[in-house]
Amino acid sequence: MTVFEGRLGSLGPDVDVTEPADLTMAAIQGGLLLAQVRRTPDQLRLALRGARAALEDALTPWHDAPELTADPPEWGGQRPWFAPADHGL
Repeated sequence: MTVFEGRLGSLGPDVDVTEPADLTMAAIQGGLLLAQVRRTPDQLRLALRGARAALEDALTPWHDAPELTADPPEWGGQRPWFAPADHGL
C-alpha cells in the first residue's frame, strides 16, 4: 500500500493495516465527540494529529523503500482522491 501526501512512502508487509485503520477511525470518532461536547474544533485537530503521527510512524520513507520496477505515476498537478491536502493537522 502506498501513501501519497506531499511525500511518497509505503506501509511495509509487516504492518497490519487494520491497526492503523482502527486507530484512525477511533481518533476521528473520539475527536468529533469531544469537539461537539466542548464546542471547539481543537479537540478534533488534536485527535487527528495523533492519528497522523501514528500513520507516519508506520510509513517507510520513499528513499528507504525497496526498488520499484516502474516510476511512480504522475498526477498532472492534481492529487488523487485518496491523497488529502495538508491542512496543518
